[in-house]
Amino acid sequence: LTDWHMIKAECSRLGVDLIITPFDERSLDFVVELGVDAIKIASFDCGNLPFLARVARTKLPVVISVGGGKIDEIKASINVLENGIKDIAILHCVSEYPCPPEKLGLNAIRKLLSVFPEYPIGLSDHFKGIVSGPLAYMCGARVFEKHVTLDRTWRGTDHSFALLPHG
Repeated sequence: LTDWHMIKAECSRLGVDLIITPFDERSLDFVVELGVDAIKIASFDCGNLPFLARVARTKLPVVISVGGGKIDEIKASINVLENGIKDIAILHCVSEYPCPPEKLGLNAIRKLLSVFPEYPIGLSDHFKGIVSGPLAYMCGARVFEKHVTLDRTWRGTDHSFALLPHG
């Protein structure tokens, strides 16, 4: 707990928003108590309506990844979140680590823009490299999540494709 409070204090000192992904009700309660600036919803929770209803009750801004979600599931998720939250950003995502270029599916950004014109649309990016961001921007994305690491040899699903700080 002390580490998270130190991270929150440093973010506040630097004027950086702290956004955390809770994976269950207990971690949701913790991040709310910590005082995060926004909540990130992982793709696998798109469609988890009971959890999203609990997130909506926090009234905190939300960034939701919708990787793998069908449009009806995404609509239902947004409808639940709208019952308490004004600030919602929706991110196209391909849940492959890393995501090969032929599977980026950036046209989904245009679809999300047409279905949800009132919300900022973006990209949760698991592509190894930087070209996906500018291409997504050209498709209308305005919110971006990119994984960053200090060492690509570290264990974990994200490090092998994440950008190094100079990227």
